Amino acid sequence: MIERSPAAQLAAVILPTERGLSWLSHVLCETKEEDGEVRNASIHPSLLNGDTSNSRRPSILIRICAANLLVAAAVSLSGCEIQFTPEPIPLAFPSGEAPLPSSGYELEYVPELWNDGGEVQFSTNCYAYMLGSRLGHPINDKPQPGDLSGDYYIRNGGPIGVDKIVELTKSDAEFVDIRFEDSTAEASCPSGSYKVALVIDPLVDYHWYRQNPDGTWSSKSGWLPVTELDASGHTISDPRTADRDYGFVNYTEFGGFFCTASR
Repeated sequence: MIERSPAAQLAAVILPTERGLSWLSHVLCETKEEDGEVRNASIHPSLLNGDTSNSRRPSILIRICAANLLVAAAVSLSGCEIQFTPEPIPLAFPSGEAPLPSSGYELEYVPELWNDGGEVQFSTNCYAYMLGSRLGHPINDKPQPGDLSGDYYIRNGGPIGVDKIVELTKSDAEFVDIRFEDSTAEASCPSGSYKVALVIDPLVDYHWYRQNPDGTWSSKSGWLPVTELDASGHTISDPRTADRDYGFVNYTEFGGFFCTASR
């Protein structure tokens, strides 16, 4: 047995009845007949007033018209019911993948605060972004690990390595009295701190990521805009598995996870 849609069932009930056709024709339209032809159709005033009590019995032409309208509506609605399939809501993480543990103290991901095309964007880099330090830096400059504690190893062209970057960053954190300590992917950072990650292009460059409140990761490469996408344009769910080959620089070495607090 074929089960009919609610709209088709409604049509089956109303169509066979003269009263139903009369009601439909007068509610939907007002028509004038001249020489046996329908000359005009418009919205019936009774529809606006909510009163169809004074409607007269419609002619056979009007009743046929009303029946056709109802059948068309029933078919159309039935089609909608059959064809409609809701689109799935996109997920932040690939199927089966869970975000790395977070502390609840992650800095909000608000790229427009950094991507101003001016003073903020061109005075900050991944190090400033990792620390949440947005203001107070000289324009056309990039803060470097060691700057706060007075060690200008990187500015003097020293070779880049994981141990040296971690050493300089810890010195800066101690100088301004903020937390910076080793962590792991599976650990949650202590209250008041959030997780960051270091990657290295050996002897060439370093790069920092920080975890967002939703578990994704974001960063700022030099004077480029803040983004949560990797080199392939994918949302970063784990810095260890993100595409870090940008062509001009390739961060092949993962330097570890750390917990820090904003400056």
